[in-house]
Amino acid sequence: MSNYTGPLPGGVHSVNHVTAPTLIKASKGVLHKITIITAPTGAGGMYDSATLGGISTSNQIDNIGTGLANTTVFNLDWPCANGIVIDPGTGGVVSVSYS
Repeated sequence: MSNYTGPLPGGVHSVNHVTAPTLIKASKGVLHKITIITAPTGAGGMYDSATLGGISTSNQIDNIGTGLANTTVFNLDWPCANGIVIDPGTGGVVSVSYS
C-alpha cells in the first residue's frame, strides 16, 4: 500500500459530457486531458481562466476545432494559474480530466 498523495497521472477529477462553455475549476490546477465525444461544428477552446466571462485569446491554451475525429484525445498536462474553462464549441461534446 502506498502513502503517495501527489497528483495522479491523467488527473484526479473529471467532468463528462460537457456540451456548453463550462467553468471546470475556479482556481489553479492542471488540465490533463480532453476527449472529443462529438466534434463541434463551430470551434471552441480551452482557457486558463477562473470565470466564463474571463475567457479570451490571451488566456487560450488550445482550440477545439471543427473536423476533429470523435475520440480524439488532447494530452495536455497544462498548468493553469487561474482556473480551467472549457468551451466544447457549437454542437461539441467533450470529457475533461484535471487536478
